[in-house]
Amino acid sequence: APRPLRAAARLLSRSKRAKPTAEACFYLGATYHLLGELEEAAEEYLEALEADWKVPSVHQNLGRLFDELGNRSAAVEHFRAWAFLSPGDATAELYLGTALLWDGQHEEGLQHCDAAALLDPRPDVYYDAARMLDLFAPATLNLDRQNLENTHFSSLVQPRFQKAQAKALEAWGGWADVRCPGG
Repeated sequence: APRPLRAAARLLSRSKRAKPTAEACFYLGATYHLLGELEEAAEEYLEALEADWKVPSVHQNLGRLFDELGNRSAAVEHFRAWAFLSPGDATAELYLGTALLWDGQHEEGLQHCDAAALLDPRPDVYYDAARMLDLFAPATLNLDRQNLENTHFSSLVQPRFQKAQAKALEAWGGWADVRCPGG
């Protein structure tokens, strides 16, 4: 582990012992997270929530941490709290939607992915939502990949990819402004 991070963890730990606050727990948890000490990070984040459960960034980090640990249901719980505490946050909606999809809660997951794309019309958000639909809609709709063309599945995914493409072109100012290297 990088020495500056290790030194920061020691300083934050001393600071927390001197004055235990939710912020001290959060920053110490984040430092442990960066160091890859996931169990210690989880303990600190959970202690921060005991002091104040209404901090979206703690739920965000806990959701990510539990996702890294493979604890999908705990990740969903904290991503749900993050989205609840951050209404209108497309990133929170996308993380919640993705976690729900991975947890097997396909219908609700698809709804949150769509909500993210509506909240933030940047091309990458539309693309991520479409990618999630591409991965999980067949399972949700009980489709096999060979029969996708004969279903309305393509009407779920293709419009989202087209919207992402249109938003990307809009951001670039259209194809006329795109220059190829050496061309």
